[in-house]
Amino acid sequence: YMSSDKTLRLWDLEASECLRTLEAHSGGINSVNISLDGRRLLSGSDDKTLRLWNLETGECLRILKGHKNRVSSVNVSPDGRRALSGCWDKTLRLWDLETGECLRILEGHSDGVNSVYLNPDGNRAISGSWDNTLRVWDLKAGECLYSLKGHSESVNSVCVSPDGCHAFSGSWDKTLRVWDLKTGKCLLMLEGHTKGVNSVCVSPDGRRALSGCYDQTLRLWDLKTGKCLRTLKGHSNGVNSVCVSLDGCRAISGSSDNTLRVWDLETDESLAIYNSGSAVGSAALSTSTGNVVCGTLDGQMHFLTPVNFPNSGLAILTASNLRQARCPCCAIKFAPPPEVIAAIRQHTATLLPDHSPCLTLPDAAFNDSRLITDCPQCGKPLKFNPFFVHQFP
Repeated sequence: YMSSDKTLRLWDLEASECLRTLEAHSGGINSVNISLDGRRLLSGSDDKTLRLWNLETGECLRILKGHKNRVSSVNVSPDGRRALSGCWDKTLRLWDLETGECLRILEGHSDGVNSVYLNPDGNRAISGSWDNTLRVWDLKAGECLYSLKGHSESVNSVCVSPDGCHAFSGSWDKTLRVWDLKTGKCLLMLEGHTKGVNSVCVSPDGRRALSGCYDQTLRLWDLKTGKCLRTLKGHSNGVNSVCVSLDGCRAISGSSDNTLRVWDLETDESLAIYNSGSAVGSAALSTSTGNVVCGTLDGQMHFLTPVNFPNSGLAILTASNLRQARCPCCAIKFAPPPEVIAAIRQHTATLLPDHSPCLTLPDAAFNDSRLITDCPQCGKPLKFNPFFVHQFP
């Protein structure tokens, strides 16, 4: 955790011992994101900076400066070379993590930025703001393409589907919305929460979303129908952060009740509870190691090795194109096998241009055994989605 002396400490839950202490920010940490290979961590802080950490050595690799207010959200690209940050100074910044250089400053929001997310193709980004809007950004041109309007209060959380076709948002107005990134239209409004939605994430296959709310619950949603599939109860205060495992079967939530919970999304069961000693403001899951980073609202941070959080299924990934996929377990790039390509081509052959594979393809496509293979580097079993990432011009 990050103690009162502004240090980061790594803990092993099973051993109950401090593994490492790191010097950290001079202010509270608001957002953390772990690189796909699990080796580096990016943090954003009230001290107006981002810091890049080597999780193996504990070394602070870079301090990224430029923002003029608290850094509220950070997101690392799949290749680990770039990152996006959102700040209450109303801007987003795109960073080169290898050099520490700020590549772009994105301006357009009329109030603070609460959440940022990089599109799977790496060319676009989504942001959510206190000004009640989402914005879609062209990162190459450094300009806002359009705004997504519909929420009546602050947009607290945004994310993007694995096919890159849809954005999802959670708002203080108690709703989630599903947006078509090709047209900018709102496709669905998900209602059921009784207070503001603070966090939303999408399952690895893009067919379900998980939300965390100040009404003390998590909700699992069917994105094709807009129906709430499950309501997860157990927290005794607002849920501030949610994330889903690689196989889509487990989830982690952080709450103002001072706990982090591990959930089974198939049974609603709470598998494990960790008491952080303070309200949990953010949580991130390492896709390579299974470790969890938990940031508390009093400025502490806990690095946890969860008990009882094995992947119960295959790690799910989406191929970028015919020649490239990235293993979600070790982050190596490799070419999808011919049988995987053949299956994807078959399942997407009849899709209309304006249809999202995530929300259109039948269950049989996602269960095709030809989509299962092993990573050529780490050897872990993988399951491809039956579609490629949509490439925007």
